[in-house]
Amino acid sequence: MTEGLRVGFVGTGFIAEFHAVGLAEQPGVELAAAQNRGLEKGKRFAERHSIPKTYRTAEELLSDRSLDAVILSVPNVYHHPYALQALEAEKHVFVEKPMTCTTAEAEELAGAAERGGRVLMVGHMWRFDREVLDLRRRVAEGEIGQIFRTTAYGIHVNWGPGGWFTDPSLACGGALADMGIHAIDTTRFLLGDPQPVQVYARISSNMGKTELDDTGIVVVEWAGGVASVVESGWWQPHMDGPEAATCLYGAGGYASLYPTLVKRHGPEGQIVITPEFPPRLGHCDQHMYTAQMAEFVSAIRENRAPTPGPDEGIVNMRILEAAYESSRTGGVVSVAPGAPRDG
Repeated sequence: MTEGLRVGFVGTGFIAEFHAVGLAEQPGVELAAAQNRGLEKGKRFAERHSIPKTYRTAEELLSDRSLDAVILSVPNVYHHPYALQALEAEKHVFVEKPMTCTTAEAEELAGAAERGGRVLMVGHMWRFDREVLDLRRRVAEGEIGQIFRTTAYGIHVNWGPGGWFTDPSLACGGALADMGIHAIDTTRFLLGDPQPVQVYARISSNMGKTELDDTGIVVVEWAGGVASVVESGWWQPHMDGPEAATCLYGAGGYASLYPTLVKRHGPEGQIVITPEFPPRLGHCDQHMYTAQMAEFVSAIRENRAPTPGPDEGIVNMRILEAAYESSRTGGVVSVAPGAPRDG
């Protein structure tokens, strides 16, 4: 496929705006349909992005045979059924994070995509950020030596979401599933995508806003021995770094993301490298969403697996499930494929 890619949007909320802008920059892509349960909201989205067709229900849009691909920006509980319906209708799928509510659901989607020869991509957009990519390259080239520990953050200060994000029947998790997963995936990406070995977590609700978790500390041990601490939260009184901020400690130095810099040992003392990047319009600015959509479109046209795809989504689901289980049981949970549960 080289042109004429027709894309529909299931859900037209905040994040769908970023995806629509990013897709509009891809040559030969038509923003063809949009759906929102509040039909007027869907129509306003369609008008902003010159989309000709609107639907009230997801099922109607997913049954539209003229569409080649869909963007799913809906409550987490719908990721699995809508993605499965789309894949079975021979559509390519981009689904927001977390991929699903359970590892089993994620594995089912991966199987459906493989059987149908369809692209299934998961929305871990920090993998496309300029600063993340630069730091990943520096780490891979050994600028701070062998890494032995990391810390990362996915926290909102004095703020938290409302609506479906805090509804247990729709969200499938709280701040860890919403914010912590960004820190988990970014950490893993910076480390070269190692497999997790075991997880220990303490997850709770402390701020009185929701029964879902608003506070979390997760410790992940990766294959190769690196230990990562990830903090998640809503309405927290303080944070040590913005969303996806990461610190990496190596035998030859230190590196951080947001602020992005490298400190390494040199013959005359410590060398500090602060790369220069274009100004950010906001912490989560458009450039990484546009690059993410470019990858989705390229994967479809080149008939290849996208990155991040089902494999990355499944690993993150295994870590989330293990973290929630560890917090319930108080034990360390093994997450290597086929490993017995220790909790």
